[in-house]
Amino acid sequence: MINEIKKDFGFTIIELVIVIVILGLISAYAAPKMIDMVNDARLNSTKDEMMKIKLAIVGDATAVSGGVATFRGFLGDVGRPPNNISELYSQGGIPSWDRTANNGLGAGWNGPYIQADEYDDAWGNPYVLKSDTTIVSYGPNGVDDGGGDDIILRY
Repeated sequence: MINEIKKDFGFTIIELVIVIVILGLISAYAAPKMIDMVNDARLNSTKDEMMKIKLAIVGDATAVSGGVATFRGFLGDVGRPPNNISELYSQGGIPSWDRTANNGLGAGWNGPYIQADEYDDAWGNPYVLKSDTTIVSYGPNGVDDGGGDDIILRY
């Protein structure tokens, strides 16, 4: 008599269900963490861009060559804050830079101060310059709700 050995290969339905439940639990834990990481990255990216805009407006006091400021920003060049973001990358009707103006210190538009693609936040909303020297991103909801999720930077 020949003994036949039967070998079973594969997984039982119970084993598969247990694995699927474990993967579901891991996903349920990891998904919110990933969403938080994406939101944090967008927030940090927006804050970095807002700092670049601020620097473009007020200049960099540490950028000096031969005792003369080399990057005075829009405010130092034109003599007023920009009315809107587009003035930082497009001259429009602002007079051109003239070295002889302002007692030889120069005055006029000497940009672009930012790249044209730096005027939207990480959620695709345009930055807003308020007349009180404030740069505002309306945040994830894109609505001026007076705070809430708005990101505000004064210069």
